Amino acid sequence: MHDTNDSPSGHPERDAASQPERFERPERSEHSARPDRPARSPRPGQGRPSSGQSLVESIMELDRDIIRLLAKRARLFQKVRGSRRPGVSSAPARDTVAEKQLREAWESAAARVSRDPRFVRQLFALLQEVEIQERSPEGEVRPSFNLAPPRRPVSINIYGPLAARPTRLWVALAAAAGAEAAIEGAMLGDHLIDAVKALNQAGAHLSWEGDAIVRSKGGDALDFTDKVIYAGDDSLNFHLLAALSLGAVGKVKFTGGPALKMADTTALRQFLPQLGARLAPVVPKSSGLPVRLECSGVLPDEVRIPAELPADALTALLLAAPFWNAAITLHCAGHPDAAACIAEVLPLLKACKADVAMLGETGEAALSVRIAPTARLRVPKAPAMGIDPLVAAVMLAMPAFTGGEARLSGAWDAAQPHAAQVLDLLRGAGLVVTADAKGVAARPAMKPSVQAAPAPTAPLDASALPLDYAPLALALAAATARAAKVDVVPAPLLPEGVDGVTAESFAGQLGFALATEAGQPVLRAVVAAGSKAPANGSPWASPTAAWTFALALGALLRPGLHLSNPGNVTELMPGFWALYNGLPSPENAPRKPKEQKDDGAKPARRRIIAE
Repeated sequence: MHDTNDSPSGHPERDAASQPERFERPERSEHSARPDRPARSPRPGQGRPSSGQSLVESIMELDRDIIRLLAKRARLFQKVRGSRRPGVSSAPARDTVAEKQLREAWESAAARVSRDPRFVRQLFALLQEVEIQERSPEGEVRPSFNLAPPRRPVSINIYGPLAARPTRLWVALAAAAGAEAAIEGAMLGDHLIDAVKALNQAGAHLSWEGDAIVRSKGGDALDFTDKVIYAGDDSLNFHLLAALSLGAVGKVKFTGGPALKMADTTALRQFLPQLGARLAPVVPKSSGLPVRLECSGVLPDEVRIPAELPADALTALLLAAPFWNAAITLHCAGHPDAAACIAEVLPLLKACKADVAMLGETGEAALSVRIAPTARLRVPKAPAMGIDPLVAAVMLAMPAFTGGEARLSGAWDAAQPHAAQVLDLLRGAGLVVTADAKGVAARPAMKPSVQAAPAPTAPLDASALPLDYAPLALALAAATARAAKVDVVPAPLLPEGVDGVTAESFAGQLGFALATEAGQPVLRAVVAAGSKAPANGSPWASPTAAWTFALALGALLRPGLHLSNPGNVTELMPGFWALYNGLPSPENAPRKPKEQKDDGAKPARRRIIAE
């Protein structure tokens, strides 16, 4: 007996032997119909489109069918996985066997219609990560987060959260050195939590307390031998773990989330044999995680870093080198990001009294670093770090939308990458920005109202900044148009690689359109200033936390925007919505790090109220 739910059409399938043979007469056209039988209408997605249906409509109908099949597949696959969770090493073996069977069957079937095996594998990896929301009744709008902050001048005076990347680098140093340390004021985002858990799997003694403290209790050296470690879904996490495991003989398996499954580890795989190691994908012909790393512990005296190696890999190698068993010289001049990686890591190593030396003063040798093993790195018990530049930029940008002033207390590290460009971007939006030893602050140049600024004549320039600053630049450009009470402003110069469809969709949420006028890209207002977003509008799905931050700023211009996935801010700043809901004067701002209390009580649960 067949299960009718096993076929996409909902009908039991019949084998080929039970089908009657069909013969077609040569003289009959494929468009003709038998006179004694009424014509059969094709099922959705089959046959040619009717005269009243365009090809585009047919494709849209096919897409709806695909989505329904994806939902069904996801539900069935959840049953196969059972209660397995990422990073849990005791997952049932049948899960791995089932996934292998599914992958092999998928690749065999897809090979008939695709000549790109890498695309086939990537598509399968994406299918494995599809998550389906609970069904809503027909016609009911799904719950979404309504962004309707008060449009009044802000008065923000909080302690700036510590920079996210340096925090993870310090955590890795403390774990590898087995040192006692406490990082207070950190943002306990997803990537940091994943790094803490992964290092603990390798023998570290890390923990977090409240919503802003990470502690290292010290202990023995890390041990990766014969471990299966979940690296989360971040490139820096994976490369740090891989680099720290190179100094000892053994093998380790790394798994990860969707982004790492789709990552290309080819450059790292080709480079590691020079360090006496071998990286092999667990999935045949795959280039992403999971991977198996085998280390000999035999390292060369010097090695030349290839230009193709990811910047995160070079950062990780520089950080891990003091924990290897022999001195090594890394010749980095051939790498395009060498200077930035060295500037990011060497101050941390020198603060720990590591045996590090730059070789040469000019030319290629100036980017060569000699790092020797250090018996016991002197990791500071309270590492000093600056304010996170991206989060700081979002907070400091708010006066450009509402007026008022924003101040973040803490150290603004002018030496950190892109620090000057971030402040220049804010100044280009009409803000007066000051940075000193006590913190960084921003206010509109025109007081008392933000609605008195001159129309900008030059575009905001974010082209030299990372991709995460693109949405902020778009939101600030919209704010300059509203402040000057004009309909058209120059479109901002965005970093290379920004998805154009996402940028246009985001601008539309704010009531603007990206267009070209007189040969120049512009941002044109398409809704009246001060108008609210429609109450029954479709929720916007934000691709990353950076786009979510920018949409929250955009709601200061156009209240009532709806966001379908507010939870993605946890990748960087879990406390963002608590601060945002307290505008214009957040009362639930982060306390000063030293005022954090460790009373053993669990932190209060945060709620996001959907409308």
